[in-house]
Amino acid sequence: MTFMLTGPTAETFGWATIARVTGVPGVGFFRLGVVVDIRTEPSVAATGADSPRLTELVGEVRISGRSVGRFTPLQPGYLPVESYPARTSQRQVELVCDLDRARIEAIEAARGGGNLALDVWLSWRFGDGHISSNQEQLIVSQGLWVEVLSQMDYQRTLLVEIPMPDPAAQPELAEAVRLLDEAQGHMLRGHDRDAVGALRDALDEVTRLLGDNDENIEPELSSR
Repeated sequence: MTFMLTGPTAETFGWATIARVTGVPGVGFFRLGVVVDIRTEPSVAATGADSPRLTELVGEVRISGRSVGRFTPLQPGYLPVESYPARTSQRQVELVCDLDRARIEAIEAARGGGNLALDVWLSWRFGDGHISSNQEQLIVSQGLWVEVLSQMDYQRTLLVEIPMPDPAAQPELAEAVRLLDEAQGHMLRGHDRDAVGALRDALDEVTRLLGDNDENIEPELSSR
């Protein structure tokens, strides 16, 4: 996927190509990176110190019209990118966005186990204040995205969410739901031992309701 970078005088400043997508684990978060290759064209409008200079580059990624996040340069030393009078030049700029687990889970739900279609919006500013932008779609293959998740260590933890039963619709589960609420309250207050105890009581209550105990285990399974 390539963007044409239009300069202050409407000439083509250069081209920005998404070279690769990367992932890095953080402390309590995940960092998604987009490496952008920028190739500038020779400037015919100015020479020397007056040549066009790309001073800002930011991106926004969306999935089906919904924002994933804003991507900004990882290091300030990536910019500015200059255009020279008589030659082309190349520079790599890495744009990053920090994601929490909820965002990645939402991305995974949108991906549905297949390829990931990302709408990438790039916006850039030149030294004279001229601003321009463009949008293109980037298709990240299933295999590449799985590799990025692995780079972020996202797959090392499996989170399973189960909807809380409705006591009004299932009154027999009312006590189990109460115990789960109690456990969550303990956890939010940092009372870990009390939370574990309440969860055990909730599990015992569900086991009693389902009649799922050691006496009902098939002999073939219990011997393994």
